[in-house]
Amino acid sequence: MLHSIINQIEFLAMGMTCLFAFAKGGFVEKAAAVLVSINWVLSLGLSFVLAGLFSRQIEELTFLGVDALTAIGLLILALRFANIWLGVAMLVQSGALALHGAVMGDWGLGFRNYMIFNNLLSLGLLALLICATAAAWLGRSRRRANLPADAGVAHA
Repeated sequence: MLHSIINQIEFLAMGMTCLFAFAKGGFVEKAAAVLVSINWVLSLGLSFVLAGLFSRQIEELTFLGVDALTAIGLLILALRFANIWLGVAMLVQSGALALHGAVMGDWGLGFRNYMIFNNLLSLGLLALLICATAAAWLGRSRRRANLPADAGVAHA
């Protein structure tokens, strides 16, 4: 999983995003960062353990299970906290599940294209987490400063 520079950069981005969420995010962002971190650690660990031991289909099924657990965790958070970004995160995660289905169903996607789309979906989830953390952080700082929510916004 960390055999290419792109995956190493993506792993670094995941670490920095989760650290940002832990440092500046609210409870929801921290919980989502935990889910993303667990997903990546399990995926990385399983890729090392399963590499060469089983067929690619068994690996895919395992990764599908890890992504399904992440989707369930995001669903629980979305139902409890009802944030828009969690709904979008659920859509991104459903794209990852559909991608697993396309590969397992042998729709001619190819492993290289699968990896490209999977990495793009992962980066999309990280971008959502960054935006959500920044919004929570800015919202808290506005409340602390006792500013109205639309302070500094020009009205027409």
